[in-house]
Parts: sequence; C-alpha cells; structure tokens
Amino acid sequence: MSGKMPISYLSSGLIPLVVWLTYSWVTDRLRWRALRKWGEENGCKEPRMSENFSLDGIGRFAMLFLKPKKDFDVFEDIILPQYQTAGSTTYRSRLGPNSLVSTSDPENLQAILATRFNDYSLGEIRSGNFFELLGHGIFTSDGEAWAQYRQQLKPQFSRDQVSDLEAAERHLQILYRALPQNSSETIDIAPLLFRFTMDVSTEFLFGQSVNSQTTALHSEDSGNKKDLQEEEKFVEAMTYSQEYIVWRIRLSKLWWLARSKKFRDACQTCQNFTSRFVQSALDNKHSTPPPSEPSKEKFILLNALTHQTRDPIQLRDQMLHVLLAGRDTTAALLSWTIALLSRDPAIYAQYRSAVLLHFGTATSPTDPMTFTSLKACKELTHLLYETIRVYPVNPINSRTAIRDTILPVGGGADGRSPVAVRKGEVVSYSSYVLHRRKDLWGEDADEWKPERWAGRKLGWEFLGFNGGPRVCIGQQYALNEASFVIARFLQKYERIEAADMDVKIQKKLSLTLSPAELGKECSDTIGNGADWLHVDIMDGHFVPNITFGAPVVTKIRSHVDRPSNKHGKGTFDCHMMIAEPKKWVKEFQKAGCDLYCFHYEAAISSTAAESPEATSESKTSPKELIRYIHDCGMLAGIAIKPDTKVDVLWDILESSDEKEKPDMVLVMTVHPGFGGQKFMASELPKVAELRKRYPELNIEVDGGLGPGTIDQAADAGANVIVAGSAVFGAKDPSEVIAKLRQAQAKMAVLDFLVTPYTIPVALVIFFVVPYFTSNTTLRDIPGPIAARFTRLWLLLQARQGKRYLSVDDAHKKYGKFVRIQPDHVSIADDSAIQVVYGHGNGFLKSDYYDAFVSIQRGLFNTRDRAEHTRKRKTISHTFSAKSIGQFEQYMHGNLDLFVRQWDTLSNNAHGQYAKIDCLHWFNYLAFDIIGDLAFGTPFGMLEKGKDITEIRKTPDAPITYAPAVEVLNRRGEVSGTLGCLPQLKPYAKYLPDPFFSQGLAAVENLAGIAVARVSQRLEGKQDVERVDLLARLMEGKDESGAKLGRAELTAEALTQLIAGSDTTSNTSCAILYWICKTPGVLAKLQKELDDAIPVGVDVPTFNMVKDLKYLNNVIQETLRIHSTSSLGLPRVVPPGGAEVCGRFFPAYTVLSVPAYTIHHSKEIWGEDADEFVPDRWDNLTERQKNSFIPFSYGPRSCVGRNVAEMELALIVSTTFRRYEFDLYQDKLETREGFLRKPLECMVGIKKRANV
Repeated sequence: MSGKMPISYLSSGLIPLVVWLTYSWVTDRLRWRALRKWGEENGCKEPRMSENFSLDGIGRFAMLFLKPKKDFDVFEDIILPQYQTAGSTTYRSRLGPNSLVSTSDPENLQAILATRFNDYSLGEIRSGNFFELLGHGIFTSDGEAWAQYRQQLKPQFSRDQVSDLEAAERHLQILYRALPQNSSETIDIAPLLFRFTMDVSTEFLFGQSVNSQTTALHSEDSGNKKDLQEEEKFVEAMTYSQEYIVWRIRLSKLWWLARSKKFRDACQTCQNFTSRFVQSALDNKHSTPPPSEPSKEKFILLNALTHQTRDPIQLRDQMLHVLLAGRDTTAALLSWTIALLSRDPAIYAQYRSAVLLHFGTATSPTDPMTFTSLKACKELTHLLYETIRVYPVNPINSRTAIRDTILPVGGGADGRSPVAVRKGEVVSYSSYVLHRRKDLWGEDADEWKPERWAGRKLGWEFLGFNGGPRVCIGQQYALNEASFVIARFLQKYERIEAADMDVKIQKKLSLTLSPAELGKECSDTIGNGADWLHVDIMDGHFVPNITFGAPVVTKIRSHVDRPSNKHGKGTFDCHMMIAEPKKWVKEFQKAGCDLYCFHYEAAISSTAAESPEATSESKTSPKELIRYIHDCGMLAGIAIKPDTKVDVLWDILESSDEKEKPDMVLVMTVHPGFGGQKFMASELPKVAELRKRYPELNIEVDGGLGPGTIDQAADAGANVIVAGSAVFGAKDPSEVIAKLRQAQAKMAVLDFLVTPYTIPVALVIFFVVPYFTSNTTLRDIPGPIAARFTRLWLLLQARQGKRYLSVDDAHKKYGKFVRIQPDHVSIADDSAIQVVYGHGNGFLKSDYYDAFVSIQRGLFNTRDRAEHTRKRKTISHTFSAKSIGQFEQYMHGNLDLFVRQWDTLSNNAHGQYAKIDCLHWFNYLAFDIIGDLAFGTPFGMLEKGKDITEIRKTPDAPITYAPAVEVLNRRGEVSGTLGCLPQLKPYAKYLPDPFFSQGLAAVENLAGIAVARVSQRLEGKQDVERVDLLARLMEGKDESGAKLGRAELTAEALTQLIAGSDTTSNTSCAILYWICKTPGVLAKLQKELDDAIPVGVDVPTFNMVKDLKYLNNVIQETLRIHSTSSLGLPRVVPPGGAEVCGRFFPAYTVLSVPAYTIHHSKEIWGEDADEFVPDRWDNLTERQKNSFIPFSYGPRSCVGRNVAEMELALIVSTTFRRYEFDLYQDKLETREGFLRKPLECMVGIKKRANV
C-alpha cells in the first residue's frame, strides 16, 4: 500500500480532531481554575513552572525523538537541565493540553509512594503500554488486583527461596567461557550479563533455563536444536518487545498509536513460550508439594504459584512480570558495577582484597558464598548500593493522581509549601536526579564512591528499590545474585580494565538504565544517528572493485555493539556484491554480519558454476540461499541491479516456506561498484510496486541518496535508506544524518497512515456523513459542535467514563433539547419520560444495545418487542412481590457470612476503627447473593475474601479463573462505549487503544462465568432442589414452544448475573458514603433500626424492616442522588414520528431522557437537589414521583426491582444496625460504563457496643 491517503479522508479526520483539541483546551482551563481554588483552601501554592520548552512541551517531544546530537544523553541533556532551569526540586511543566509535576523531594516521594499511596495509581499509560506483553500482573495493576498479585508473589521471595546460588554458579561458569582468555582480547560484557540473568531467571521461574548463553556460544551444551531455536526466539522477542515499549511510552497518552505487527508478534511469542511451561506445571499437579509441607526439592516459582491459582492466563502473566524485573534490573546493575570497577583499578584492588579476605581465592576458597555470608560482606553491599545510587536501574518513574491530592513540599517561592495535584495529573519522580542532589549526598554526589555507604542508613533520599507498599519484593533476590556474581568476578580476576578508559560511559534508556559502550571509527557513525552500518563487500568479479573481507568486518564489529534485536541499532547490513554469495555465508556470520544481502543476479548466474574455483556447494538457487542464510542465524536480503526487472522476485517473495522468503529487498538506484554516482529515479517504480504488493516488507534503496533525493525514495515506499558519499563526504556527517532522519520521520507518518488501522478509522470517519445527508429537521437543535456531525463525540465521553456528566453539562449550556449524536437528541424534561419510555407508545430500544450482546440476545438487549415479551414472561412472575419471599433465606445466609467477616475485621482492630474499602466487600456480597439466587450456589467471594471466579470459554473447555468484578467493570465500560457506535464492535479489537481489546476480552470472560455455572447445572454437578432463577429459565420456552437451547439459556443466565451484581454493590457503597457524609443521618437511621430489630438478631427479616420509613427514605434518596444508571437510555422514534415536549421528531430519531439530569433538576427537586436529604421523601409531589426513574420506566423497566429493593433493605439494615463508621474520603469518585460505579469507598468500621 504505497499510495497516499485520499485527501477527503484526511479532511474528514481533521474536523473532529480540531473540535476535540478545542474542547480539551477549554475544559482543561476550567479544571485548573477549580484546582487552584481547592489548593488555596488547603494552603497550597503553585510550584515553579518549567520554562525550558516552548509551545506547551513540543520542545520536549522534539528533543526526545529528533535530536541527533552525538553522545546525546536523555538524563544529562534533558532531565537534569530541566530541574536546573526550573531552579527547584519540584516543578510543573506543560505537555500539550496536559501537565506534569516533576519532583525529586524525599518528602514528596514518601507521600506518593507511602503516606498518600491510595491517592495514586500507575495510570493507564503504563498499564496499557505493557498489557500486550505482560497482561495483568503486579507491575501493571492497581487496587485490589495489585494486592492479590502481590499476595501471591511475596511469599515466594522469602529468604529460603532466593538464597539458592547453585543455578547462578552453573550459569556463571558458562559466562566465563565467553570471556577473553588473555589480556590482549576485549569484549563488551553487557550483552553477556543480560543473557546470564535471563538464564538464571528462567530457571528460577520455570525450573528450566532458556540457555541463551549456550545458544550464543554454539557449544555442545546446546541440547535439542528445536528447543534452542524456540528459546532463542523467545529471548529475541522479549528484548525487542521491551525496547519497543520503552520507545513508544514517550508518546505519553498516544502510545497506542504504535502497535506494529512485529511488536504484536514478539509479544505473542513471549506469551506462547511462557504458556508452554505453565501448561506443563498445571498438568503435573504434584510437581511441588504445598508450601506448608517441608521439601528439599529445588524451588520453582511457577510450581509454587500453581497452589494459589490454576488460571493459566494469570500464571503466564505473573511469570512474564517477574521475568521482566528479574532479568533486566539485575543485568543492568551488574553491567554498571563491572563497568565502574573496570575504570578504577584502585577501587577494584581494594574491594578484591575485601572479598578475598571473606571468601578466599577462586582456587582456594576459605568460606562458601551463601545468602548469609554475602550479606555479611558489607563491602559488596556498599559497591552495589553506590552503583544503584549513581546509575539507578529505574531512573525515572511516575504515578497518576486518581483524585485531587497534595504533595507536602515544592510550592511557593521557597519551595516549602504544599502543592495541589489535580486528578488525572501525572507526577514524575526521578531517582537519577534524587541520587545526585548535592544537598543530600555532598559535593561529590556525581562521583562513584562506595565508601560513602559505611555507616549510612537508608532513607527516602535513596530510592534504589522503590518504597512504600510497592517496594520491590525481589530486592533480596537481586542483591543476592548480584553480590554473588561480583564476588566471584573479584575472586577470579586479578584486574578488569575498560578498553576505552577515557571515553565517557553512555546510558541507554530502556526498561532499566544500562551502559552502552562507545567504540571507535564506525561507532561514530552510529553515534551520529545512523541505525545500521551498510558494509559493501566487493570481490573484483561480480563488480570491478575489490573492498575487504570478513577479517575487516570482524575488526569493525568489535567496536560496534551487536543489535539487541532483529533490525536493531548497530545492525551490520553486508551488501555482498560477489560472484559466489553462498561460499562466504558462514565466514561473514562468524565475523559479525547480521543481515547478509546477496544479488539475485549472482545467485542465478552461471559465473559461479563456470568459475575454476567453484564447487558444488557454491551452486544454489535464490530460495535455497535464503534458507541457508537463515539456518546460519542471519537475516537474508536479496538485491537487484538497475537492469533487472522487479518481477523476477515475485516467486521468491511469495514462497510458501517462510525460511525461503527474504527479510529485505535492496533496489539499487546506481550501478553497483562505485560510489558517488548520480541517483537513478527511474528505478523507483520498482520500489513502489514492491510496497504495493508487500506492505510489511523492508525495502532498502542504495545509490546516490542524500538529503535531496531521500524524499523521492520515501514517497515510493522505501523504509531503509543507504547514504554513503553524502554522509562521509560531508564536513559534518551528523548534520546530513539529521536531515535524513527528518525525512525518515515523514516516512514514519506515512507508515502509520497506511496500517491495518486505516480501514477501521476510515469506517469511523464515515459516520460524519449523516450530518450532511439526514435528519435535516434536527439541524436547529443545539449541542456540542462535534456531536452534531459524528457519533465520536459521545463515544469519547463514554470512553472517558463521564458521559452522564458531559450530557448534563450540555443541557446546562444548551437547554432542554441537546443533540448528542447526529441522530440522537437528549431531552432534559420529565414530561418526556412517559412518551419515550411508557407503555403503548411504540418506542423500541436503539442499536446502542447491540454492543451488549454476548452469546446471543437476552432480556436486556433484545430490541424486538415480541421477543422481549416472550423472554420477560418466562421469569417475570418469579420477581413478583408475592414470589420474592422464597429468596430471602438465601440472602440471609450470605449476609450472615458477611457479618462474620466484618466482625473479624472489627475485632482485629482492638477497639479502633478497622480501615477497609467497603466497595470490595459489597461486591463480594452482591456476587455471592446473585450466585445463590440465580445458580443455586454462591461464588465463594465472601468466604475467600477475594474476587476469583471460575470461567469456561465454551461448555467443553477446561475451567480457568478470572476476577469477576474487574471483568464486569471492563465489560460495562467497553459495551457502554461501543454502544455509541455499535457498528465499530466487530473491529474494536483491532483498535490500538487496549481499552477495547481488554474490554472485549472481558466480555468473553463474563460470558464464560455464565457458561461455567450453566454447565455445572446441566452436567448435574450441583445438587439443587430449590427453584432458583436458572431453574425457572430451564422451564422457559423459545419462539417455537420448545425449551430454551443452551445458548439462549446461558445468555439469559448472563443477563441475571449482570443485573443482580454490581447494581446492588454500587448502590450499597453509595448509600454508606452518603449516610456517613451527611450529618445526622446515621444517628437517625440507627435509632429507627434499634427500635425495630430485636436485640440478638444479626440479620433482620424483611418483615422487620420493609415498612421502616426512614430506611426507605435513605435508600430512595441514594437512588436519586447517585443514579446507578445515570445515562439516558436511548429509544427509537416509531414510524410516523412522534411529538415530544411540543416538538415533532421524525421516525427513527433516537431520543433519551438523562436520568442523572432529571434526578438533579432543581426545578423538580428544589434548590437542594444536589444535597442528600432523605426527609424530602416524606412529602413528595406528584411530579417528583413521576420523575424518579432509577429502575427505568414502562415495559422495559427493571424486572428484578422487587428483589433489588428487598436486598438493599436487608443489606442497609444489617450493616448500619451493627456497625459504627468513620468516613476517610471527602468525595465519592465514580466512573461510568453502563452503570455509574464508585472507584472506592474507604471507611473505618467498628462493631457497635450495644449490639
């Protein structure tokens, strides 16, 4: 796909972009005004603003991405100067429409990481960016999910588990074999250490090493060739995916724009490889005895975790998370320590003496190296701590505020006042800057002096292993391994010297900070900004000239780091202009060639066969030669001269065998053999044709290229540009490379526009058309500009979890009628409720509900009237007021367990308030109750005190596990968002925003919960004699009169599960919040409950509380002010049109009445509409009664209302009769999916004295 994007698509795409940017700017300014006011009330002052970047942070973006300066150092050239320019250790900077607080104050770090830990999250940027590689786990999760993952892993890093050094010793012996055997040889040790830690880590995790070192050595230790190939692919994929993530995280909130196929394939390779070990561990159920039983077997982390969870996805993700941390951080620490020791012979000798004193020599050891003895050797600890201080492995990190919060210092002229941080603002903190503060570490803070640690205690000025609840759980593992390796090096080697003693060590910003050695000569070209070195090899036969051979390549290779991944920086692209290309493959592979590019003409020529030196081995076809190159471990390229037609390559490029396909095609734009020739633009049609047929192919252009011609090559479709004379003949090669880089940026933009996402984006933009082609009668209805011509405006509000607020704000601005989509009008008038939702008016549900269909249509998302009537009839009498009494006993059973759990929490606090997030417990309670009512047995969440549920993707699939609450939340959010544009649902998983792919995965998992429960019943695994909802559904009939099929039965069971779980928990949480927040309400309610419920009754009966006036007032007022479903449920105007509130709407217009806006209308509810006033329910007007729609209205109203009201009455009466509460938050933060869900509700609970 080499053509440019049609201009009409581009124009259509720019309009919503401009509108969105304008809208974002305005709302941003309003939010800042509110934050400053709140901050002033709390004594906060503004921190200093960074003035380094103009145009709201564009300068920062440019320096991070485009700066071509040789020896560019992101920390020395950007991070440190930013703090210096700001003149403060805490400052705020602008990044486009967003802001960033940067700090290196220990007091602020303590607040972020410990004392105000609950005010921050990792943020969507981090969790989303890592998700494709790591999935869900300890390093990407927040809240309860994080706590659960940490609880699983922390016991596995006890001293007993991490003190085994046998594997480290074995792999260290392999490392020694790769090191120089005499003092005249040099080697870059960093890549070897990364392989070493990969091998040690995988053996600790899986019980089996990937043996990346032996693969690299091509030794007899390699074992099974096929396995090693898979393991090597895993190592390469892991490295590539990590580097790709680090690169794209610089895009901030737009990181999701970068999702190349190669990256996705690398992530899949890592996950597939890990899943193989996971499945093996699950199959071998007795591989490791339960942790409670003593065992002398080798500890394997994966086997230990299988005793905590049998979910293969969760196990896979946890393994990848630990591997990421265990490999890179330790390797970087070792690399820096050895690099620094090698540059200071005096310190090396000093600390070698200390190690020899403790442990003896390598040949005559006096004391074995153990966890205890290594820790006792304080000199090793000093070495490692000082290395971590000067070169922290995680030099920069961040958190995102999940509520308006405060940093203790950094504000005002002196920097000692608090700083207000707004919800959603990112706070970046740099341990690199912190560790070099001279006021904390002395004037020599920039120097590496291990002796400074003698007698020093750790405080918040040292952040080597993070701090607070998220402190690194593997720090002892890392320190033990690193201490062992450094001690063994000091034992074995009398000295280690740096090859380039006077050259400054450069830093590489990857997931960890690691050293990157600079070479000489050709390394300058890489330093000037080049990505690859293109090496022309000429033999005097295929072309007239002769250049050099493999020995020279070997010499050059020693000065340039090997690429860490395929096509990575430092790749040696050897252009073999030779007559016998096969003959030299192995020799150039040994010399360090990464990409071996031969000429098509040489491979098919008879020259090789007729040459006196030719052998049978030198005769080969292009496909056979490509296979041979791949088998030798290199990438393969094929080149064509100007006289060769491009179609000769079709058969090769379309081979059914991947090993016979080239990784790159080189199109010569000069005749091969001489430099300085004029660029031949006539060859570019070959490039264009290649790009059109093979969009993912690497296409290289070589010959006559420079700043004046690279654009032509880029436009044709080339993505690899070779420039020789233009660079090396210039006075300033770096300047020429910079200009080439600018042209490459243009190519990157084109490459993004022509991606697999182009078609979905074009389809989305297509929906701008309705504004110009339909609903002309709606043109005069006001609304946000973008909403009038595209459905994307409402989709964006839903994606941000604030649709109801945006619609409410729009009504405040525009009035009663607001156009929120081209064909959708929101009506903020209570008189519209009866017309839009009432019986007999012919309004059907809109296509919004199509986004909620899973398995097949259920009662909730069925749009056909007759079908809905049939489905509702099946279960409606089960929910009648006369029938719901049968459910009370099951509610009581779960409430009894709920009370016991809260009593335990309260008792453990010893008379004080026990601090909990009540939302979690209400979730557990609601899920267990609906499990009991719908399926005959609870989910077991209350008993376990955590959220974990069985799922089955299909009835025959094995059981796995998932966090049901998280799954339900994600499903609600993604379905509520896609409902704004349901035509997007089939393509949403391809969108680069992981919100959609993760949400759709949650849709499948939620369906899997219903599948698992229905399967248990149908397979007779549940002994259920009572009539529950599933039993009632099993008695139902389909449209033909037959019993419901399994799919429909499961779909309806899923509907009941969704309807009866988070609706109850969200409302219960909101009730508790508003009762505790509003003075006088708790005391009044408890008095009423005390009078009605006899002493000694833990859980009252429904008869005891159903008629309690104030209890019902409290529940009703919460349903009004919180509005569990706050959005306007969309309905379609029937044929013939309809008049609503004095205005005619044509057929098929979508109308909705926003529940939140109606429930907060001061015209209806009075000036105190935004306040929690239970007493208002004593004297309701008729209008207020008709305007109260928490369960919707009409034929599609909630069928389970009676059960919900009983359940809420029992939960509220039980909870507030038994406990006192202390509220720990000023505001109930919520996020909207289909329902309006609290994010948390932190309270203290204490059992009442008189109960």
